[in-house]
Amino acid sequence: MTHIYYVECNMTHASNFVIDVPVGLNWLLVITKTPALFWVDGELKECPAHSAILYRPQLKVYYQACGSHFINDWKRFETNEPFITDSSLPCGVPFSVSDPDYCQKLFELLAMEHNYNRDYKKFSIVCLLRTLFNKLLESAFMIISRPSITIY
Repeated sequence: MTHIYYVECNMTHASNFVIDVPVGLNWLLVITKTPALFWVDGELKECPAHSAILYRPQLKVYYQACGSHFINDWKRFETNEPFITDSSLPCGVPFSVSDPDYCQKLFELLAMEHNYNRDYKKFSIVCLLRTLFNKLLESAFMIISRPSITIY
């Protein structure tokens, strides 16, 4: 079961935007559209646009704008779905999203399902989350394929 508290797409914030939660209460997924600073291993780390970070409950949550504005997609949720709770996706560590447009569409669909009372809402949300997490796993563990080189 998964319960989404909030899901937002294309949220735009000023240059002074900061989220600082010493102990997070729920799961939180953030995908940036602009560069951002994240608290990682006791220090601020600048990450490029199209970075994702997943925070588990009880994990410190800190991120902020590092430019003239900050744009992101985000959702705060509870879950006991093993594809999330037992995932090998790194928590509290940002990584690049390899297909940000695809993930954007999934976020938009999640927001629509969350905001409308449809018959299959819960099932649809789990299916969309599974797809989103599959895409994030692909991004986090993407192996760059290099052509083999033959030396003569």
